[in-house]
Amino acid sequence: MPSVFRRSRYLARNRPASRSRDTVPLSPNETPDKEYEMTDHTAVAERYIAAWNETDAEARAKAVAGLWTEDGGYTDPLAAVSGHEGVAAVIAGAQQMFPGFVFTLGGPVDGHHDTLRFTWHLGPEGAPEPVVIGFDVVALAEDGRIRSVYGFLDKVPA
Repeated sequence: MPSVFRRSRYLARNRPASRSRDTVPLSPNETPDKEYEMTDHTAVAERYIAAWNETDAEARAKAVAGLWTEDGGYTDPLAAVSGHEGVAAVIAGAQQMFPGFVFTLGGPVDGHHDTLRFTWHLGPEGAPEPVVIGFDVVALAEDGRIRSVYGFLDKVPA
């Protein structure tokens, strides 16, 4: 199969769905009983960023519980935790380290199958330049919740 056909099939399968979960055939030649379930990766990333911006501890705990699996993990250069309480504690720690700052998506979200990646920014709301820039890779469980996050820090304050 020419590479142009493989690429166009890849791109068609990995465009964000209009709903949070949608099904599309793998290819025009496959029957509807062979479907691949797609996740709206951008919606997951937006909910993820909203959880990191939630300053109320109770609301943050609910957001984390709704987004991560019970044993879901978060790993970056500064932390390695698992479970809802561990993830919520890391978020609270980041908020204490950078009071009043907000997380935003730093560009488009890319994803395929059960994996997504995106750049995020952290800084004062409306600031022209972020203070911190990071890149996260997220693996989803079968139910669409986060199974694990691998975070990277690209720009940090000196």
